[in-house]
Amino acid sequence: MAPRPLPRAPTDAIGPEGPRLGRHAGWLGRADLSSLSPPGLLDSLRHALRERRWQRALLCGRDHLVLVHLEDGGPLASGLLWVVEQGSGRVLVEQAAVGLPGVSGQVGDRPGAGARASFAATGLTLALERRSDRFQLDAAAGEVRLAATLDTRGAPDPQALVALTGEDGLRVAQVSGPLALGGWLEVAGVRHRLEGGAAALDFASAVLPAAAAWRRLTAISPAGAPSRLLHLAAGPDTGAAARGPGDHPGESVLLGPGGPVPLPPVILEPAAEPGRWHATGGGGLALTFRAAAIHREARERLGRSSQRTFLVGTLAGRLPAEEGGFLEVGEWPAMAEDFASGA
Repeated sequence: MAPRPLPRAPTDAIGPEGPRLGRHAGWLGRADLSSLSPPGLLDSLRHALRERRWQRALLCGRDHLVLVHLEDGGPLASGLLWVVEQGSGRVLVEQAAVGLPGVSGQVGDRPGAGARASFAATGLTLALERRSDRFQLDAAAGEVRLAATLDTRGAPDPQALVALTGEDGLRVAQVSGPLALGGWLEVAGVRHRLEGGAAALDFASAVLPAAAAWRRLTAISPAGAPSRLLHLAAGPDTGAAARGPGDHPGESVLLGPGGPVPLPPVILEPAAEPGRWHATGGGGLALTFRAAAIHREARERLGRSSQRTFLVGTLAGRLPAEEGGFLEVGEWPAMAEDFASGA
């Protein structure tokens, strides 16, 4: 499968004529969707309740998997710090909290240069900021402290997607990595160096439809293997309605030295065995995800409910390779998400 060249990411996801729909390679400048708000107080309030913005980081260290999630917008802001031991699946910290949007949590509209996101509540503080060529990620909860750097130098080009979702929704998504890790993770007074590990970043700015659902899976090649990041997405709200110069059905992509390589549409299905998913798609894509730990959230506020499940574990199987044939995926560290919301 030869890499498909994509247009460069724009400085703004919204242009004078409206959203710049399609896939793009490179760092997106801004994803400010405020210009889409309709006139009138009631309609603008309804629109604000459907807006979401998040920055998410998956860190794959030598001994630990760390998931940090910061979300702002709609009726709630939320944050999550989740640290799991690789191999054993033992959860060292699983701290989640909610608060007021724009107060407890703030996520900026820039996924790359100028990125800022923070969340603070009792027992949990999170902060992500882009500083020159690196992201600085700090977190604290209980006996766990994190001070990590995510280096963009030498990393593959990220993929940006601007896509319609449902009848009246829009989603801007940026996935980037693998990014070289630095810094440290401290658990109960024991400090673990993160050098030699890798990270993935997942940014989104969206106006969700009245009912939204998706499944997504992100995996990072292990240390010693060629640097690649695999991102798979399935569901009606994962960008299948994109139209533009980088048009492709869905947001599934392989990031590697040659740039973003769009993958065929995929199906992500939970198996009968809890914590196990199967991914299938065109070109012979066949992968199995096995969870080592599972985190669940269910929330309801202002007449809207949502259910989200995060899973961390490993991914194995094969997918179409850039140069033809197949790329064998052997126990790559991975994170999966299953999300649904509605009235």
